[in-house]
Amino acid sequence: MSDLLRHASHALRPRPLVWLSQQPPIYLPPGVSAEPGPLSLDRTPYLREPLDRLSPLDPTEIVAVCAATQLGKSTLAMLAWAGWVRTAPAPCLWVTDTDAKAEELAKYRVEPVILATPDLLALVPPGRSREKGNTTQLKAYPGGYTRWSGAQTVSGLTSMQARYAILDELDDHAAATLGDTVRLALGRTTTYGRSRKVLAVSSPSVAGQSQIDAWYRRGDRRRYLVPCPHCGHEQPLDWRDPDGGRYRLVWEPGSPETAAYLCAGCGRLIEERHKPAMLAAGRWQPTGQASDRSVTSYHLSALYAPLGWLSWAQLAAEWEQVSAGLRRGDQRDLKVYLNTRLAETWEDRGDQTDPGTLAGRGERWGDRLPSAIRLITCGVDVQEDRLEATILGIGPGWEMWVLRHAILRSDPLDDRTWGDLDRILATRWETSDGRTLGVALCAVDAGYLTSRVIDYARRRSGIMAVRGVAGAGKPIWNPRAKVTRRYSSAALRYHWVGTDAAKDWLYQVLQVAVPGPRYLHVPLDLLQQHPDWPAQVASERRVKVTQRGRQVWAWRPKPGSRQEALDCLIYAIAAAHAVLRDRPHYLSPDEPAAPVPQQAQPDPQVGKPRPAPRRPSSAGGGWLTGRGRL
Repeated sequence: MSDLLRHASHALRPRPLVWLSQQPPIYLPPGVSAEPGPLSLDRTPYLREPLDRLSPLDPTEIVAVCAATQLGKSTLAMLAWAGWVRTAPAPCLWVTDTDAKAEELAKYRVEPVILATPDLLALVPPGRSREKGNTTQLKAYPGGYTRWSGAQTVSGLTSMQARYAILDELDDHAAATLGDTVRLALGRTTTYGRSRKVLAVSSPSVAGQSQIDAWYRRGDRRRYLVPCPHCGHEQPLDWRDPDGGRYRLVWEPGSPETAAYLCAGCGRLIEERHKPAMLAAGRWQPTGQASDRSVTSYHLSALYAPLGWLSWAQLAAEWEQVSAGLRRGDQRDLKVYLNTRLAETWEDRGDQTDPGTLAGRGERWGDRLPSAIRLITCGVDVQEDRLEATILGIGPGWEMWVLRHAILRSDPLDDRTWGDLDRILATRWETSDGRTLGVALCAVDAGYLTSRVIDYARRRSGIMAVRGVAGAGKPIWNPRAKVTRRYSSAALRYHWVGTDAAKDWLYQVLQVAVPGPRYLHVPLDLLQQHPDWPAQVASERRVKVTQRGRQVWAWRPKPGSRQEALDCLIYAIAAAHAVLRDRPHYLSPDEPAAPVPQQAQPDPQVGKPRPAPRRPSSAGGGWLTGRGRL
């Protein structure tokens, strides 16, 4: 009875409305915070304005905070919730991505704060209380209650109406629910009209898919301006100038501990020790006009982290690790850094190559080939009015050199066209260490003029007819020959090339920016003779498509692009995989250069009657079934 009377007296007692930043402090116990005790906003003054926008005194309905990790997003949510319970209690929905995380949040973060804060404890009984209506994930208090829920169950809470909603780490909700979690939450607050308050906080994810980025752009996109301690110039702390210009956080390469901020006003370096005074004197400034006036939005990068949290030196050190990954062609750390440190979206353009990067690789290696080259292959694409061929040199660790790209502008139905290709394939190259190399294997696309190409290949040694096949799970090189009589009364043999697997492999190769293993060298004279070659090699992108009702990755051409150079390169790579299938260590850096495989040669019997080909064995052969081997 005493508990009932106590709750009744609290419910009837007038509660003056105050700005939420002026409410009594909440207390953080040691198990909840690394800085236990009464929570003060003196360390994070940038949270004051967003918190006040969530006050019932302010007309803002939706506050969207797009911020890096470890900047106080959870603190903002906790203070907003405590302020609502204290000053204007009403039903509240607090959403994380999963029910398990919602339970963990309520049990291990919110409840300890309630127990450590006397006035909150007087209002909100703990979850272990036997009082009806209070559990770990549902807490009742005079005037309202709060339910903690995972995003996957929000759509099922059809009977719940809430004045308040907190959407914690909003971009994590995408994997748990279909649609926009903010709109689902807004659907629970419609009966409260303009008095509702919705807080959405998160680090962003992928551009075009990030919910927090979308809601940030709906609002007025506020940035926190801080004054320079030297000249007083107010500026947001940007990682880099918005136009892609100079970096603002600078340091001596290899010495991230020297990191300092370059003032955009006076150009002097600002040491991090000035940050507390800069943050205290800062202010929020809108950078655009909101498309939805009910939304006020904020952006914070990790450059604003208070002293003692994530330092500028740590940001610099992490960036050096990101840069090292980029030099290896690994972009995974860059995505994490953009999302969690700079609070920027990752531009998922699909896996694709920048043609400008390839165009900038032009180099000269003289009359002799680099001594690292151990194997030469060729890929040929057949078009209606021409043949195109790429000759590729391969060395240890799959370091590769494009030796030549030739365009034979002649009718492929004319024997002389194939004779011109024979002469290219007969070329011999001398390496700088005195070895002589020729084309070990040439893969010719039989997708067009199939019978003509297969007939050409079977009359020559070291030449193979191939056809590309798209789709996941298909290897770059299939050693089992395909036999068909569709184009001739005789059995025609060719091999499948898994084009998706080959393009996946090539894309990873093209991300490597430093000469060495898995780097593609491009000769300067090729770029001069074929200026569109880089664009053709970069002519496709890897995107998600719907096949048979499910999302899968696939390579698709860019609109208006040509792919002949890409196809030639893919077939040359497939030929190398065929040659090396039985010699996986042939390109090992520790293995000395061995005699190269047999060079592609025209058949001296071309034009003479040939015996009918033998029926092929059902078992797959080596790099060239029925012909020379390593």
